[in-house]
Amino acid sequence: MMSTSVQQIYEHLNESNLIFALLAEKSGDEKVRAFYQQLEADRKAMIAALTHVVAMNGEKLTHAASAAGAVNRVWLRIRDTVAPLDDAQMLAACERAEIHIHGLYDTAIGGAPPADLLRVLADQRLTIAANIVKLRSVSPAHA
Repeated sequence: MMSTSVQQIYEHLNESNLIFALLAEKSGDEKVRAFYQQLEADRKAMIAALTHVVAMNGEKLTHAASAAGAVNRVWLRIRDTVAPLDDAQMLAACERAEIHIHGLYDTAIGGAPPADLLRVLADQRLTIAANIVKLRSVSPAHA
């Protein structure tokens, strides 16, 4: 049976993919918009790779959009109608989310998964770590 932490990673990857798409749509800064679009594309590839390796191990991941994720996306849309999204705040929130996901990867890797899953998790953990650095470089708060 697939570990809870791998399922949590899958859920977070799916939720963040949806949020990156929304943020790309709403950002007024072309550089930040392109960054969100790249994160979204990368996330789709990560979801596909994780789904594939889990299936190769005879398991299946399920995605039921979480209530919290749905509320977060609705909040972003409503907030944007009142005041445009502040890229600096959104980038900071994305950084915090990536740090959280990074911790989920640490937990999943520590659970001694099969070798092929371990390789995918380790590669994706490095991608998440790189995203944290990239978020800091794009964010005006870290400039």
